[in-house]
Amino acid sequence: MLQKIIKSHTIICVLAMLLSLGFCQIGLAAETPTVRIGSAEGSVSDTVDISINIVNASVIGAMDIGLTYDANILKATNVVNGAMIESLPDALWSYNISSGKTNISLATYPDAINDDGELFIVTFDVIGGNAGDNSTLVTEVEAYTMDASPQPVPVDTEGGVVVVTEKRSGGSSSGSGSGSGSSGSVGVGSSGEASGNIQMSETKIKTVYKNSKLIYNFYSNGNIVQFITFTGLTNSGEIAAKVEMLKKTSTIVDLAPPDTVYKNLNILLGNPNWAISSNIVNPRISFKVEKTWISENNIDVSTIKLNRYNGRKWNPLITTQMRGDADYLYFEAETTGFSPFAVTGKELEGEPGGEGITAEPTVAATVEKTPVPTPTEKKGMPGFGLFAGLSVLLIAVQLLRKNK
Repeated sequence: MLQKIIKSHTIICVLAMLLSLGFCQIGLAAETPTVRIGSAEGSVSDTVDISINIVNASVIGAMDIGLTYDANILKATNVVNGAMIESLPDALWSYNISSGKTNISLATYPDAINDDGELFIVTFDVIGGNAGDNSTLVTEVEAYTMDASPQPVPVDTEGGVVVVTEKRSGGSSSGSGSGSGSSGSVGVGSSGEASGNIQMSETKIKTVYKNSKLIYNFYSNGNIVQFITFTGLTNSGEIAAKVEMLKKTSTIVDLAPPDTVYKNLNILLGNPNWAISSNIVNPRISFKVEKTWISENNIDVSTIKLNRYNGRKWNPLITTQMRGDADYLYFEAETTGFSPFAVTGKELEGEPGGEGITAEPTVAATVEKTPVPTPTEKKGMPGFGLFAGLSVLLIAVQLLRKNK
């Protein structure tokens, strides 16, 4: 009797599972992404390479990796992109090195990162220590999806270690990184915006060294800026980048932006007068625009611009459409400075309908993007789901009868 009850219970559980999971369409939950840092050994004056690898990375669109180590033992000298992202344009990843720490930023798009592979290779000089001394490579990772609504991605980290194999042979260099002697502060100037007009703000901090390429990733919901990138020309220390999303036209400008306004915002980089041509070159701003706004306002995509307020007027910036997904179009703009900005567009001539969302960029893209494949619709036999459900029910009934 007990055996029959167990069999009946098992059949009912299997039936419930099939029905709840859509008739055998059972999927396993995605595993948490893991960043793995390699290990190495070497004597003083040796050079060692450390790999930064990642597994289960398919959900990641952007990352900031902080690698901390003993500055008396190791000195980082270079970072190169690994096999996983070797085809990714240089403009979409950056690094900077300081004493005892290396920071790496990756700003990319969904599906650009494969599931498993080598992200970066960091080169270190072993500069001190005795045989048996070691430095653990401590990793801090901030990862996000880069879809229409960026979400944080939990990442496990597995740190490596570098071991000194021979006794220190005398005078070696100090553990200072390439940015030693840099000056500056984390300060970022005040925009002067009325607090009641600020919808939200987000601030990121990076250390700027001479000839370093920086990417500030922004992730907060409500912030249309995805990243700011530039090349530093001086050892400037820690520099903050701040984005203020506004409710309406900035209170520090004298006139409203031209055309139809999508968003008003302020962007600040460092203290006042820091972000000038003697300190940085090639500053660019990446931002996104909702397709629903484009359709509802009958906007011609080719007219969407990032405008900068400077010299008591609005100046349209060179703006390039980079890609699109189901909800957003993504753009990149070249700028000469940081101040109030506005994203605007002009209405299409003719009937509304949002046809403009498929328009080609009017400015040649400076960075090639891998086309995002369009999902294909899966079609099945009409009524198959109903037929399968009835079949499962009939089988269950027959099994129950046999067990009575």
